Order: sequence, then C-alpha cells, then structure tokens
Amino acid sequence: MKPIIIFAILFSLVRCEELSSPDAILFQIRHKNYMEVFWELKKNEERYLKSQYKRSYLSNISMLYSWMGKYKKSIEIHDSRYDTVKKKTSLKCEEYKAQDAVTTILKLSEKQQAIFVNEAHHVPMHRAFSILLLHELYQKGFRYFAAETLTPGASMSKYPTKRTGYYTQEPVYADLVRIAIKTGYKIVAYEQSFLSEEERKKLQTLGSIERANIRDLQQAKNLAKVFEKDPQAKIFVHAGYAHINEKPGMMFADGKIQKWVVMAIQFRKLTGIDPLTISQTSMYERPQPDPNYRTAIATWNMPQPFVLQKKQHFWTRKDRYDIEVFHPQTKEKQGRPTWLLLGGIRKHVPVALPPSAAFPILVQAFYAQEQVNAIPADQILVETKQESATLCLAAGQYVVKIVDAQKILETKTISVVLSHDNQKSVK
Repeated sequence: MKPIIIFAILFSLVRCEELSSPDAILFQIRHKNYMEVFWELKKNEERYLKSQYKRSYLSNISMLYSWMGKYKKSIEIHDSRYDTVKKKTSLKCEEYKAQDAVTTILKLSEKQQAIFVNEAHHVPMHRAFSILLLHELYQKGFRYFAAETLTPGASMSKYPTKRTGYYTQEPVYADLVRIAIKTGYKIVAYEQSFLSEEERKKLQTLGSIERANIRDLQQAKNLAKVFEKDPQAKIFVHAGYAHINEKPGMMFADGKIQKWVVMAIQFRKLTGIDPLTISQTSMYERPQPDPNYRTAIATWNMPQPFVLQKKQHFWTRKDRYDIEVFHPQTKEKQGRPTWLLLGGIRKHVPVALPPSAAFPILVQAFYAQEQVNAIPADQILVETKQESATLCLAAGQYVVKIVDAQKILETKTISVVLSHDNQKSVK
C-alpha cells in the first residue's frame, strides 16, 4: 500500500503544480478577451479552491466578475475570503448630520491643492463616485487627474486602451480616465516606474513592508513632480485603499511589526501640501457590513452618497483620513445598479440575445470612434438563458458585441440618445 500512497501524493502535488497562478492568468487580460480569461480561471475552479491558490483565485475571480458587470457577486466572493469579525459601532448618530458627499467635497475643494480619493479595487461604484466629482472640480481649477493604475509611459491623449493600466480593464475605471481626458485634465501616471533587472533583484532581497515603503515613496515623488513644474497646480488623485491614509500603518510582516509609511504621508513631507483625503473603502453595502454602516443607513438612508458632519469635523472610522463616504444601499433597475447611470449621463439600453447562444456569454458596448484594444463603455456577463442583458450607456454611437470564449456571436451598431427627462429621472 505504501508505494500506492506515495504515488497518489506525488500525483496530487504534480497536479497542483500544473495550476497556473491566478494572478498570472488575470494579467493576460491585456492580450486576451475577457471570456478567454474567465474560462481559464473557471475551468479549474474546483482545483483552485482545494489548492494553495485558493485565496488568490477568489481575489482574481472576484476582480474579473467586477470587470464583467457582476458587481454584487464580485463583492460576495471577495468578502468570502475573510472570517466574520464582530465589531461594535462607534458612531453616535445624535452628534452628526448627514450631508450630500459630492456637495460637501466640492465646497471643501475651494481651499485645497490636492484631493485624494481611494477605492476598493473590486468595487467599480467607487470609480463612479469619482466621475461625479470630475467636472465640478475642473470648474474649480483642478487641472491634473492622477490614478494609481495608469502605466507609466502609456499614451493618455485620446482614450484608455488595454495598455493604459491594469484596473482600467474595468469599464467604469476606463470611463473615469476617458471623461477626465475629455474634460481637459492633464493625466498623471504616478505609479512606481518599471525597474531595471538590477533594481528588481535588489528589491527581492527586501522585506514586504520595505518594498511597500519604496513603492509609496516613488508614487509620492511622481506626484510631487507636478508641483515642481507648476507650484499653483491643483490635482485630483484616485488611489487604492490605504495609500491615502494620513497616519502610518503598523503592519505585521516578515515576522515582526513594521511601519508602513504610505503615499499620502510621503507626499505631504515632499510638498508641504496637506491633501484632503476621502475614503470609500469601508462604508458600502456588503454581505457583512461594518456596524457603523448599518447604523448610519438605518438612521439616514439617503439616496445618494453622504458624509457625517459635526461642525467642522467629519466622522471617520479610524481617524486616518479627513472624510468617510457612506454609499447608499444599492438599488437596481433592469438588473443594473442605479449608480451605474453616473448621475444621469447614461441610460438603460436592453440588448436582444441570440436565441442559439450557449451561455455564459458577454455583451459589450464599445464607443464607435475608438479603435483596437479599446475598453468597453459597459459590459455584462449573462450566465444563463433566464437572464436578460441591459447596458448602461451615455449618448453616442456604439458597436455592440456578443461574445463567448471562442468567437464573436453577433456585432451591431447602435445609436443612444439621452433625453432630458431621462437625466432628471435618475436617483
């Protein structure tokens, strides 16, 4: 029996080694279509969930679902990676008033040179919120838009492509960049630059927090260059998670407690500019929401994103940033969240599906004037024949494609007209 057992163990190990890293598979999105990558991950789902890649798989398939319009499913999968932790609410509702988040931020922006807004990378709703700020901030003198995901050296002159960045593979993020370009912003790619082989080898000898501190310092230096050239500049930065924190994080890594000095802190040291920091990554609808979120929604339940204010003070969960945005519970119309209408600049556009289609399929809409490697304006994964397909699109000409993993099933051109009544009806 022993040889058989040994063979079984070795065979199991070989099969495990045959699995490709989910990170590497998702990164192939730059030269493959979404459905190819989706199937590459899904076909080995059972094996991934039993392997050392389990958490990585859940993270990457969650990300891909968010890119393909399955926002609720993405959040559910992402949060399933964590154990439920019981927390107590620290919010004393009687001390605060709920204020419209966009209006409040725009008012505060008048005295700011730098506004930093963060996102959870699997939650496109956070990008939709930044879109709501773009035009009005431009009117208030902000001329630079920076985003963590942008590839240094990539062309930013016309519209985002598959080479523009990693998270811009997601349509709402791509539209955030696209709208910033059309509004007139100068686009800033502030991510750590590509490293030489020698630099890469040196980094590999360092611990994870040391590498993180080097990355955040480089990000801050790249943002500081804007003010070296234009001391009166005003910049709107869309970053990820804790990079906007105004206090260092104490992290357990490599067997010890270490200090993570994030980008916003490094930026303030380099420029002397104290950015207005706005967090979105805690107070939104999810399977196990923060108790403070439940309390706030039960108390105010505003239809739009809001902040909690007491005189000149804003409530935040950990006192690491200036403002905490509360997103309302998601409402859906025609199977899509209403926040995807971007405050009224988009409308619902139902798409008829081919009767002979073998599901799942992906329904995509591309701006007609954009060329090869463009990112869709919107897309939705249709997993069963019981589901319908509705896109959320702004006024304009589009090429709609319906695809599976192997081929394009259908292509057609459509024109979307947005009426004034439609804009007024969006809540």
